Amino acid sequence: MSSCLNALSAVTWEDMLKPMIGHKTTESAKTWITKVLVLVYGAAGVGFAFIAQSFGGTVLQVRLLFCQLIFQYVLPLAIYCIQVFYD
Repeated sequence: MSSCLNALSAVTWEDMLKPMIGHKTTESAKTWITKVLVLVYGAAGVGFAFIAQSFGGTVLQVRLLFCQLIFQYVLPLAIYCIQVFYD
């Protein structure tokens, strides 16, 4: 579990934060930022576990619900926004 959280934090730093603020920060600040990211990702994982616990039914039913929401509402909206902004 810790290796997964560390990998998420390292990828977030390298791909998202380093291009924006990487040249201005010291090594100790970089270490602190990645530790905070690990804490945020860990808290999000625990929070999602508590949220999933409150859903009724099996894991398969919850997964099907999320897939239905994404494919019926979020994906068409994203495609529409991409067409509007890039045309």
